[in-house]
Amino acid sequence: MRNKEPTYIEEDQTTSNNLRLYCHRLNDHVVILYGGAIKTAGKAQDCPQVKEHFNLANILSRLIDQGFVDDDIEWNDDDRDILYNEDFKINY
Repeated sequence: MRNKEPTYIEEDQTTSNNLRLYCHRLNDHVVILYGGAIKTAGKAQDCPQVKEHFNLANILSRLIDQGFVDDDIEWNDDDRDILYNEDFKINY
C-alpha cells in the first residue's frame, strides 16, 4: 500500500488528501506524532511546505532514541509511560 494515493472519507465521499503528518513509533503502545503540512512535491525533502516538518521529526526522533541509549529516557514497567531524568533536555 506504500504507493497508494492518500485519501480520506467525508460524507461518504473519498477525497484526495496530501496532508502529511510525521510520527515516531516507539513501541506497540506509544507513538509520537509530529506536525506536518500539505505536501506539494513528490518527496518531502523537495516540498517547501513539509520539508522543515520532515527534517525536524527526523532530528527529534534520533535525539529521543539517543536519550533511551544514554538512559536519560526509560520506560515504566508496562512500557506505556516514558520516564526521564529531570535534567534531560533535547537540544537541536
